[in-house]
Amino acid sequence: LTVQDLDSYEADLRAMYSQLVHQLSPAAAKLLSTLNITQIEQFMTALEQRNREFYEERVAISERAQRAYRVKQMLEQIERWLGEVTPRQRQRVESWAATLELSSAETLAFRQHWQKAFRALLQQRQVADFQRQLRDFALAPEALQTSALRLKRQHNLQLFKLLLRDIYGQLNSGQQQYLDNRLQTLSGDFIELAAQ
Repeated sequence: LTVQDLDSYEADLRAMYSQLVHQLSPAAAKLLSTLNITQIEQFMTALEQRNREFYEERVAISERAQRAYRVKQMLEQIERWLGEVTPRQRQRVESWAATLELSSAETLAFRQHWQKAFRALLQQRQVADFQRQLRDFALAPEALQTSALRLKRQHNLQLFKLLLRDIYGQLNSGQQQYLDNRLQTLSGDFIELAAQ
């Protein structure tokens, strides 16, 4: 597994996301157009609650705690796919977290900005071209990011790819088998969904 492989997978995922947005936009626009004011307010209130939780868990803590949170979060994801991590892999995750550009405060500001824009979009849900507006909004979430956040995210994405490359290169036979089993299960789930 190389960084170039991961770049290719990223491009494929972005293309699939775009295709999915185009396919789902008509149904999503139809559904959203049926929402009443109370439902929209309930949805926005739930997002605001998630923002408060994000602030408490990710912003209102020290830099050291933010990095520890990222280590814990990443180890949980790796263990989900590979089973128990080795000490060497844990050390690699810790070094990854130490080099991240922390962006929790900027991410929270972006979320709030996105939600404000989404609320404004929902006010247009009865307009004839709402489906196009919704599709365009979903296709370009980065357009609402500041350039500083965009740069941090690009930096962190490159670090993440290097981490994946290194962790994959350190797999032991048990982890490889665990990963193969997880992928087979996931593949079976997708085949079952497609058959429905």
